[in-house]
Amino acid sequence: MGDYYIISILIAIVGYIYCSVGLKKLQNPKPEKPAATPNYQPLPISPPMTYYAPGADIFPEPPWTDNEPIERNGIIEQFLTDEMGIECEETEISHAPNTSVYHITLDDMKDISKLPKALKALKMRLKLDAVQAESEIADFSITIPRTDRQYVYLRDVMETIEFDRLADNPDAIPAVIGVDDNNEPVCIDLAKAPHFLVVGTTGSGKSVCVNSMLLSALARRTPDQLQVVFIDVKRTELTPYNGIPHLKTMTFAPFGGVGMEGAYRVKQVFTEPGDAETALQSVINTMESRYAEAQRLGVRALGAEHPHILVIIDEMADLLLSPVFGKSIENKIVRIAQLARAAKIHLVCCTQSPTAKVTTSLIRANLPARLAFKVSTPIESRIAFSKNGAEKLLGNGDGYLVMNGDKRIQAAYSDMEDVAALVEYYS
Repeated sequence: MGDYYIISILIAIVGYIYCSVGLKKLQNPKPEKPAATPNYQPLPISPPMTYYAPGADIFPEPPWTDNEPIERNGIIEQFLTDEMGIECEETEISHAPNTSVYHITLDDMKDISKLPKALKALKMRLKLDAVQAESEIADFSITIPRTDRQYVYLRDVMETIEFDRLADNPDAIPAVIGVDDNNEPVCIDLAKAPHFLVVGTTGSGKSVCVNSMLLSALARRTPDQLQVVFIDVKRTELTPYNGIPHLKTMTFAPFGGVGMEGAYRVKQVFTEPGDAETALQSVINTMESRYAEAQRLGVRALGAEHPHILVIIDEMADLLLSPVFGKSIENKIVRIAQLARAAKIHLVCCTQSPTAKVTTSLIRANLPARLAFKVSTPIESRIAFSKNGAEKLLGNGDGYLVMNGDKRIQAAYSDMEDVAALVEYYS
């Protein structure tokens, strides 16, 4: 009987405690966690606007420079003949903004073995950082850095006949590269060029060249003709373009959500690896959608109602070496490079670390067009464009354009004033 009373008392105590705790929870409810804030602000819906491409006039006038080189006519021939015992004749001299090329013809083929020693002596005599030579049977050329280096300004190249002819084609993406060894303008159509891999160390001119390509394209193409997707994890080169109407609108799903409930639209430069992965997947979705529409219509080429899409990744190494997103991002880059050109989607990937871990065999195979600026080692040069030579470049825009052959170029110079002028015009 006593046990019965004890059990009843214990049940009553437990019930009292349970009711007390429940009442306190009702009186003091636990505050709800605040909703996660997205990395980017939702894009307000605004009426469409009509834009006009400003052309080269939008950029500041370049300063006047005296491009006349310091002539060394006869000096090279005299040095090789009198001091090195190499019987030769100087046949031609060509001047580029950063270099002068002296073309030499040998009188005796046996003298070609003396050339390496002669180049070292010539380098010391002229007090230069580098002297290079290339030979073809009895003829060879000696490339000497100019002590009076010249800038090649973006606006000057944009005002040439070659660029105007390219830009007048409405289906082209005109892009300024710079000038070649003969001071001839080098401009390309990104819509016809293979996808680009751009490599070069800090100070090599890689970022300046990409900016010149981009500025020249945006200055001649409206948002109806060209949309861009920018990925800049370092937040230095492409983030100043935030706000231009050419940025492609992306639709992002909510954080950790499934489906598109509560999705938001963004139109900005992507600076986080996770967002970069989502942006690349969005580009793939656009590509597949365009192919499906082309198949439905029974056509092979998309019309003007589908603008070109230019995807630029500023520092690919920061993405591909990410432990969480690296492999997924690499797969998406390769997929875009393999399939996207016919869908009017074009890719430019940049890196200052052309190592085997970053520029993998898959990346190199699917980004055949190269812009190679100065790199640190011959190994990086071979990875960048399949042969030595990029490690001997002079920096400051001196590079090789590898597309339908190799061409040495001096990249066009552009700065933040040019970027600011373009953004202000379109804002």
